[in-house]
Amino acid sequence: MNRTDLQEALSLKNVRAFLRAIRNGESSQLDSAYRLENGGKVYPECPVEHPSKGLKSPPGKAFGAYQFLASTWAGLVRQYGFPDMSPQSQDEGAVALIAERKGALAAVKEGRFDEACRILHPVWTSLPGGSEENKLTAKARPTYEAWGGAYFNPDSLDTEHYEAPMAFPIIPLLTAFGPELVKLIPQFASMFGSGSEVQIRNAKAAEAAVSAVVQATNSPNLQAAIEKMQADPEAAKAAQIAAAEVLALVEVGGGIVEARKASYDASQVDWWKNPAVIVAILVLPLVYMVVSAVVFGAGGQTWSDDVKTLTVTAILSGALGSITGFFLGSSLGSQRKTNMLGKE
Repeated sequence: MNRTDLQEALSLKNVRAFLRAIRNGESSQLDSAYRLENGGKVYPECPVEHPSKGLKSPPGKAFGAYQFLASTWAGLVRQYGFPDMSPQSQDEGAVALIAERKGALAAVKEGRFDEACRILHPVWTSLPGGSEENKLTAKARPTYEAWGGAYFNPDSLDTEHYEAPMAFPIIPLLTAFGPELVKLIPQFASMFGSGSEVQIRNAKAAEAAVSAVVQATNSPNLQAAIEKMQADPEAAKAAQIAAAEVLALVEVGGGIVEARKASYDASQVDWWKNPAVIVAILVLPLVYMVVSAVVFGAGGQTWSDDVKTLTVTAILSGALGSITGFFLGSSLGSQRKTNMLGKE
């Protein structure tokens, strides 16, 4: 990657909006953010070189809109030849740091906000999911939206050629941490089988599940997530729930893209094939028979008004409650599963 590549990335609205989200926690949205030194000092103009050049931190201080350390900026200058610390150079430098993290720049470009934050929070800990307790992280998403950032849209995917970038080197991770994962989360046993062929076939489902586990435990990587689960039963429980939801939605071998699209497009399933509709059709005749017998006296039996009222009330309450519960529960459940699969 060269400076032309960085500038091309900066021309994208999602990239610019994400940089604003970074600035929300690191500096500010003001032009003076480019002249801000950690601690509050604002320089009258952008310097040519980093103010703490040659110093380690501490005593050296981070500087600029994205709070570059002197050593970090020196590395960027060596690689890209930035002539100064102007706003343009700082913006390009921030994109360069994003590009250094595998899968991060693609996630930012495509609007996969949560995934980008998860990959990049070791770089900027003020992003959501970072190790730093910072109330400003709650404003990251509204800031992204306010500056024109758009979210990932699965309907725009070319499913024939698209392959979602893997944030994790999943096969090595499964090989290294598989046994521990199975101990902590039994559902991961389905990711292992007779050899690498099974692992490769299941890679997309495993990637989604691993991502869910890391996110549920608020960890920077899988190893840290496993250590946290081993030490904290609550973290282990949260990870088990997250993994179970993802693995239940992603059919092994079906691919994460199709799972995402199915999650968003419930119309892919014909209504008459819905199990709930089939059960309702089978049960409704019994309901009609009971109502006819009690309310209209079918069969010659006469019932009191109290019995009729109780029967009608019970049937209406039960029917309405079941229908409402089913559709509300389905909607909320589908939304939660969709979020777990990375919808943004």
